[in-house]
Amino acid sequence: MPVVYWFESYHDWNTKHTFPHHMTHDENFNRITRHAYGKRSPSGNLYFGGDRFFPDHDADYEVNKETIDELFKEKIFRSLPSLFKFFSHEEAGSWAGIMPFSKDGYATIDCLDGEGLFVATGFGASGIMDSPGAMFFLADWLRGNEKHPYLNKFEKRA
Repeated sequence: MPVVYWFESYHDWNTKHTFPHHMTHDENFNRITRHAYGKRSPSGNLYFGGDRFFPDHDADYEVNKETIDELFKEKIFRSLPSLFKFFSHEEAGSWAGIMPFSKDGYATIDCLDGEGLFVATGFGASGIMDSPGAMFFLADWLRGNEKHPYLNKFEKRA
């Protein structure tokens, strides 16, 4: 049984966009890159999956089988034809979840009500790099100082 690793190449990133590389769609919801993951189970099975697509509405956590089938065939089967002999082509299961970042890739750091309810959320993949500096500026703001201009790009968005 081969060990298969899946990675995202920078060749797959569309350089005409200014979005962070972990974003899969642009401001018009057009796909700009793909994500896929492969894993070998303890029993020796190979499992592939992992993609991002937009739900029909904000409270939609349902897995749309047609969307999953289309993405899987388009991405996995097209990319790995030499591994077909190892696939039973059975669906092992599906799930949906919320990605830990906003659609535009920026965290939200702001005062939500103008009276002291602050939020710092949505750092996602950039949390380790961005959150310490952002919290430094947020703490300064919470102490009553003026909001630092660095935080302007993190204001709440519609």
